[in-house]
Amino acid sequence: MNYLLSGTESYLMKKRLNEIIKEWVKDDPEMSLVTYDASMNDFMMSTLIEDASTIPFFTEHKVIVVKNCQFLSSTGSISETDTKILEKYLAHPNESTVLVFMLEKDKLDARKKIVKTLKKVCREFKCDTLQSEEFSSVLRQHIKSRKIEMDKEAFAELETRLAGSLAQMESELEKLALCERKLTKEDI
Repeated sequence: MNYLLSGTESYLMKKRLNEIIKEWVKDDPEMSLVTYDASMNDFMMSTLIEDASTIPFFTEHKVIVVKNCQFLSSTGSISETDTKILEKYLAHPNESTVLVFMLEKDKLDARKKIVKTLKKVCREFKCDTLQSEEFSSVLRQHIKSRKIEMDKEAFAELETRLAGSLAQMESELEKLALCERKLTKEDI
């Protein structure tokens, strides 16, 4: 199974990646997880595919994460050779390797051949910023799960200050959970 993660919400992307890793890596994560950064000058598609083609040692599956796949966006590029190498692998992937392609951008460039191929063979997850109502609901759920008590004005102030950021929400709720009383607007 291969995955394609894209979107602007890094918190959701990291959360989804952790879920994928947890699903496929039952043994030692050190031996089963490999990360490549496609934005680095020394990144080579042939090395990635060679790694993906080899069977994992001492584990049933290995997860290979390819971060910063700019070649999937309108601003990045990929050579015809690299496209062919990747397409050839994707046509006959190693069953014990899970490839995860990640792009923290608004959109994939759907006009590109490689994007079309990945969309066909990968399970795709869009990790976009939540709408205001969705964020409010998620914030309420997290507050409730952490057993944080606050009045309506405090909630409204917190929601305004977080401005839809899930990563910041996690950080701030961690601090607020330390308070052992009902929080007011002034506490926020």
